Amino acid sequence: LAATKEALAGLEKDLAATKEALAARETELEGQKSAGANLQDELEKLRADLAASKKEGEELKKDLSETQKALEAAKEEIERLKGDLAASQAEGERLKGEIEKLGKDLAESQAEAAKLKEDVAGLEKDLAASQA
Repeated sequence: LAATKEALAGLEKDLAATKEALAARETELEGQKSAGANLQDELEKLRADLAASKKEGEELKKDLSETQKALEAAKEEIERLKGDLAASQAEGERLKGEIEKLGKDLAESQAEAAKLKEDVAGLEKDLAASQA
């Protein structure tokens, strides 16, 4: 009976130690569950951040594409304007040459008109002298 009581006391002691170890393990598991829940929350936040980043990336790609199209259109407009400028400069040079020619023609015409006036004045003088 004493040996049974002793064995029973040892079993009760083992049971108490097992209960204590089980309680410690349950506490550890609760901590791990809490940490797991925190990790799950963090994972969900990271997924939401990733989705937002992807959306922003798509918007930036769209903006970049639109900006590149606008840049290409501006480059084409610049090239068109360069062509227009070259044509205008050529037309300006042509008109400048024409103006110079007309200026020379005008000077020649004015000189000829002055000579003709002198000739007319001389003829009028001769006519007046012959009639006198």
